[in-house]
Amino acid sequence: MPSVKDVVKGHTELDDDDPAWLQLLVADWQIIADLSFADLVLWLPDREGHGYWGGAQMRPTTAPTAFVDDLVGSFVPEGRRALLDSAFPERRIAREGDPEWRDDVPVRVETIPVMREGRLLGVIARSTNLLGIRPPSRLELSYLQTASDLTRMISLGRFPQPVERRDWSASPRVVVMVSSARTRRVSSPMRVPTPSRRTAGSGCSVTSSGSATPRSRRSSSRHRQVRSPRVSP
Repeated sequence: MPSVKDVVKGHTELDDDDPAWLQLLVADWQIIADLSFADLVLWLPDREGHGYWGGAQMRPTTAPTAFVDDLVGSFVPEGRRALLDSAFPERRIAREGDPEWRDDVPVRVETIPVMREGRLLGVIARSTNLLGIRPPSRLELSYLQTASDLTRMISLGRFPQPVERRDWSASPRVVVMVSSARTRRVSSPMRVPTPSRRTAGSGCSVTSSGSATPRSRRSSSRHRQVRSPRVSP
């Protein structure tokens, strides 16, 4: 299976240092897939403008997958997926009104622009398998809200954080979202405790495992901790 770097070099016109940024993204997005209960696929623009290449893919450990096949290295021609066609010029988070049907499975699709320094590198398609879905609990709503916060940071170019990594395979296990009203702490399945550290210049703090923490403007008055259930792969 090709890597993100292989797809970028072989099929796109992105800058030479963009693959490193995209590698940071895909190293950190397992927690987003888990908190979203959804598949993530990174689509990159073809250098000739004829469509989009699958650069990376992540399945959730907390929900059934929406895709049976691996999409990395696959090509979607322009005009085949209307939501992808509109996502690149509009550069905003968007969701289809009606679910798609794939192999008799209803799938809700949302697109998230991947921004870096004001440039659009690609689009993440977040696909949720709706088969047998039920109303979410309060705990699951907290997971979904945290995932939405992280995807909004991606669309603004604020995630991932450009910090030094000792192990590229280490995905974030804890995300702490801080606001003036409260602190929301969410742990992904199979959480591994890690010491925290801060990085300057982005308005966020980062744990040593790479999880992003928006920094509040003033001290929080309430603290609420949320932990996800442990889910076996």
